[in-house]
This record gives sequence, C-alpha cells and structure tokens, in this order.
Amino acid sequence: MKCGVASNVITPQEPVWMAGWFSRLDRKSEDAYADLKAHALVFEASGRRAAVVCADIIAFGGAWTDSIRKRLDERGVVPAANLLLNASHTHCGPVVENTVYGPYPQYHNPGYAEWLADEIVNLVQRATEAMFECELFHADAPCNVGISRRRLKPDGSLQFGPAVSAPYDPWVRTLRIVDRDGTVRALLFGYGCHPAAMKGYSLGPDWVGYAREAIEDTIPDCTALYMQGFEGDQRPRNLDGQGNFAEGTVTDLKNLGWQMAQSVLATLTGTARAVSGETVAGRLAEIRLPLDAPPSRAELDARATEGDEFDRTWASRMLKIVDRKGSLPTSLAMPIQAIRIGNLILLGLAGEICIPYDGILRQLIGDRPAILAGCSNDCVAYIPTDAMLPRGGYEVSGNHTVFFYPAPFTAGVEGAIVEGFAALLRATDDRVLSDLTQRKAAEGDRP
Repeated sequence: MKCGVASNVITPQEPVWMAGWFSRLDRKSEDAYADLKAHALVFEASGRRAAVVCADIIAFGGAWTDSIRKRLDERGVVPAANLLLNASHTHCGPVVENTVYGPYPQYHNPGYAEWLADEIVNLVQRATEAMFECELFHADAPCNVGISRRRLKPDGSLQFGPAVSAPYDPWVRTLRIVDRDGTVRALLFGYGCHPAAMKGYSLGPDWVGYAREAIEDTIPDCTALYMQGFEGDQRPRNLDGQGNFAEGTVTDLKNLGWQMAQSVLATLTGTARAVSGETVAGRLAEIRLPLDAPPSRAELDARATEGDEFDRTWASRMLKIVDRKGSLPTSLAMPIQAIRIGNLILLGLAGEICIPYDGILRQLIGDRPAILAGCSNDCVAYIPTDAMLPRGGYEVSGNHTVFFYPAPFTAGVEGAIVEGFAALLRATDDRVLSDLTQRKAAEGDRP
C-alpha cells in the first residue's frame, strides 16, 4: 500500500459572509482566530487509487463539488467514485455557493468557491506526487467531547439543550499511516460532533483545528486530518455553571481540542489493528428518502408573503417547483458512498446524520474496521432515525425550510439508509469485485 498526504490553508484573505449561524448574516467576517485548512489523503494499491479530502467549510455540494470530482477523474488522478469529500462543518467558515446557502445569492462570496475548487484539485495532485510505502493501522479510543442537544423536558417535549442521558459519540475512530521507517506520517480521526462552540465574526475551524494542532505538536512529521462523523444531534460539551450550552471562547476551543487530541493520541499506545489487504475500491450511489405530505398551494402562498426572509425564500422556491412540475417531490435524493482500503471501510453520507445511525450501521459492518462520516459530498438535510420522528425537534421537523425540501421525513427514512448502505457493502466486497472483474473480462472477449 502507498499513501500520500498534503495540506493547505484555505482561509479567505478578505471579509466574507459566514456560514453556520443565520443570525450572523448582518455583516461579513472581521478577522480569523485560526486558519481554516484543507487536507488530502490518497491511497494506492495494485494501480488503483482512492482519496479523502477534509476541508474546514460548512458543506460540500452541488455542481461545484461535481466539478472537483470530474476534474480529478478526467486527469486520471482519482476515479470519481473513489473520491470522498468531507466537510468539517465548522460554523466559522465562509458561505460556499451550491451548498446549503445556495438559494441566497445575496450571501455568496464571489470567486471563493472557484478558488477553493482549484486548491482542492491541486491538493489531491500534490498528495499523489508524494506517495510513500506504508502500513495502515486502525484503532478506537473513548471520547466524550460531544453531547446530545436534544434535551427532554419534564412534559415530554424537546428543547435545544445538553441531554446528558441521550446518545452521544463515545468513540473516536482513527486511521494511522506509518511509513517503512516507522514514522507516523498521517493520522485521520473521525468523530461526530458539531464544530459549533464559537459564534462571532471571526473565521476559524472551531475545536477541530486545535485538536489537529495538538496532535501535530506531539507527533513530529505527522499531518492530522479530521473527518466529520454523525454530528446531526451533537454539540461540543462546553457548558456553563447551570448546565446549559455556553458560547465558546478561543480558550474553550483549545480545551476541547486538547481533550480530543488526548483521545486520539491514546490510540498510539493502545491496541491497534493492522489494515489488511490491498483492495482499493469505491462506490458512489444515490438513495431516495421518503418525505411527509407536502404543504398545499394555499399554505405556500401564505408563507411566501407572511414569513421571515428565510421562510419566504423557501416557500417561493417550492412554488416555482409546483409551477414547473405540477407538484412537489415526495422523496429527497441523498448521495451515499463506500470506499474500501484493504479491509477498512470508509462510509460517506451526504447529510447531518444523527448519532444513533452509528450503532445501526455498524451492525451491518460487524467487527471490520470502519470510519463512518456525515457531511460528505453534499449536505442535503438533517437525517433522523425512525425512532426520533415522533418526538420532533429541529433535527426532525424544523430544518426542511433551511435545506429547501418540501416537508419533514416520514417513517422509512432509516430503512432506506440501511438498505442503501448494505448495497454499497455488497458492491465493495472482494468477492463481488472479483466477479465484476471476471464478467467485464468475459464481456470484453465477445465480438
């Protein structure tokens, strides 16, 4: 196995509209408390390549993301299905067109998306030009940086607040890349938690950047990469004296980053499993997630004139769909991706995935090493489980107007994701790949 790694600063050099908090769209950024970064990690075995890009932006998505994938594919750098683009989802980064802020052209940052696409393409190419022979090791370590934000009130309703008894991500998953001299050259860590402790008008990567920095300060010659996990209902465990979420300071971000780094670094001395096999393969697919009944024309007409700016924009866009197609869709498309690196599985789902899915999908994986990522390739919506639907809350019924789809999800969303992931696992299984190779070879022999 060979790997290559590269990184670059992607902090805008001028004031920009910032993504993450709609309440902050009254003015542009003022400065930066730390640099935003992008990283590329490329794998190669038996002439096949796959790559992971991790970037400090709110999301990937749309034609802008497709252009990155197409350029690298056409240049023969990485096949389209083997490129996973993961956003850290920092809430202190720039608005990127064609993502969740796409319908608001007044908040676009002209030129930044095009510049960033060039940077990412060049970054992946740089990583392929710096390949080295290596061994891969996978390890997990306990971590409690995140906490659920779906607090249950005494009357049974939900409120936005720390929920100490609700599910959170208890493990950070790591992939260690070690060269033939025994030097740790790269360390990829995946964990599900919003980088949303900080507000204000300063650009930066939130706690994620300080975690990477602490790891790199401890391991000479190592590049640390963060892959966002299933953060949909998770926030940093940064609480005030009353047990509520506190608005973070740079000191808070450093403390959270240090906590994460200690968990990641613990995998260097704990039990790690060597990633076995020389398979490099990827599959990129699209699944349809079922939606509840769409709003009526009368309701859309009312909301297009009576709501706030964001509600009016959503309703107006839904009306345009009705005028063009006659009705609103009853399902939402979501890209899903699986990449096999030896016996390691990298899963990318294109949404803000709620943490219960980690346990659900790992039942399909069994004891194989795996890193599961949300905010990958696109960000179409918050994705709740079927069990979360009856309780409602922002992750269930409060976000469809933000992401511009007609109605909340309905029962069956979980089944669609499980079935889609199971199909990807079958498609990237060694035996299936072998069968496909033989079938193509046989077809090639036909006149």
